[in-house]
Amino acid sequence: MYREGVRESFSLSDEADVPPGEYSFYGLKGYVQTSMGSPFSTMVIADAGSFYDGWRISLGLKPTWGISSNLTLSSFFEFDWVEFPDRKQKFIGRLCS
Repeated sequence: MYREGVRESFSLSDEADVPPGEYSFYGLKGYVQTSMGSPFSTMVIADAGSFYDGWRISLGLKPTWGISSNLTLSSFFEFDWVEFPDRKQKFIGRLCS
């Protein structure tokens, strides 16, 4: 668990913001990875827990292609669902890198 103090409100999107206050965060994170011994491997990451005065669920996917012993290509995709039920706000984020 860790804590964060927010001095000024900030927006996550047009639909969701975080008000000033003191917040405590907790959560669980886990991952599963296929064998890296093959030319193609994938890692799936799941992360869930509290998020300011709400909660969040994040799912990530990292495919990797080992072209040769000296060259590897990979990408990362993430989907985030954040909800603040008391304020009836939510945020859905997508990240691709």
